[in-house]
Amino acid sequence: MPSAKVTVGALAPGVNVVVNVYDVAPDGRATMITRGAALAPLGAWDVRLFPTDWTFAAGHRVGVLVSGANSEAYVHVPSRKSVSLSGGSVSLPWMSAAARTPTQGTSNPRLEVFKEAAPFEVDTALIAARTDPRFPLPRR
Repeated sequence: MPSAKVTVGALAPGVNVVVNVYDVAPDGRATMITRGAALAPLGAWDVRLFPTDWTFAAGHRVGVLVSGANSEAYVHVPSRKSVSLSGGSVSLPWMSAAARTPTQGTSNPRLEVFKEAAPFEVDTALIAARTDPRFPLPRR
């Protein structure tokens, strides 16, 4: 089960915390692959993300966005509270391509429509500035 641990600071507990995880292609187009949201207390807090199966193509990266809202997926009650993010981590279960056992079946038609419509542009400078140094961008 994917999850995130988020450490927030706010004037009061009960702020909206949303964690989105993206597949970011080398051309900077991102597709949301899972998400989670909740009202968070102060301090470190676990956010459960929806389970998903997703195959990352070679050269793609994992993108994570922590925010106070995601109006595309949730109807939030505004907390009207300032919040700061002071740390966090994301836990994603991985299976190597070599370990995968092929299964019978086809993709869901709704997933195929989503995959065509969902990608959006992410500024490549933002990707470069926020890339974990353990996973550098490939040279062009």
